[in-house]
Amino acid sequence: MFVGREAERDRLRGRLARVAAYGEMMGPLTIVTGPRGVGKTSLLRDVADRAAADAGVFLNAVQNMAAEKDGFPLGVIGAGLPQTKAWLTQAATFGERTHEITLGKLDERDSRALLTEPARLAGAAWSGDALTLALARGDGYPQSLQIIGSAVWDAAAPQAGAEIAPRHVEAAEQAIQEDLESMFRARWEASSAAERLFLAAMAWHGTEPVPRAAVASRLGVPSDSLGVARRALIAKGVVEAARHGELKFTVPGFGAFVRSQRADPSDP
Repeated sequence: MFVGREAERDRLRGRLARVAAYGEMMGPLTIVTGPRGVGKTSLLRDVADRAAADAGVFLNAVQNMAAEKDGFPLGVIGAGLPQTKAWLTQAATFGERTHEITLGKLDERDSRALLTEPARLAGAAWSGDALTLALARGDGYPQSLQIIGSAVWDAAAPQAGAEIAPRHVEAAEQAIQEDLESMFRARWEASSAAERLFLAAMAWHGTEPVPRAAVASRLGVPSDSLGVARRALIAKGVVEAARHGELKFTVPGFGAFVRSQRADPSDP
């Protein structure tokens, strides 16, 4: 989708088409153009879901346009998984110059803002008790908080001046659980048999972070045999390194889901 002046829109679209046979390369692409002198911003999602060849072509397209800044004052913002920076560097050596901002677990202040600001802009507000329930449920994870906020908003259907109450959070619980489980299931089903064993060993450890040695012990294998599964799960954004030799799930609540899907691998 292109938004802005027609002539500049067509020039940008044409440049991308000539360089990369523009389609939905690198995920849905939005180029937003503003008044002259303001510049343009390209927004990409699911960057890490596309082939390296596409990434190399796109990075070269951006580099070419950067050499003609007067004609193409273009900025690119991409969203991806933790391995995206390395993946871009593999696609094109100058990909290492991309600036990376890691969105981790939100603190309480930002978690509150994520829920309350959209409501405020719509003329509604969260009660203190309702906000406390939602924050505890989301545990600082951005996507979980987004799911919770959306479900509670649908349950409350607030008009301007209304307040979101604890009963609305409770009414949204089934929808929240279904959406979270859908997210968990997608991660589980995208994991190989060996990766699922690894996840089960982590989940049945009971607390996080989980020492790599504890995973190996639960599976009855040497610690150095876990490298392939560990790297794959980190690359998929399912687990992440906490401290040296320790791992944790990236999404709160995923461990409980895994326990519901797989028995303790250390059980006889």
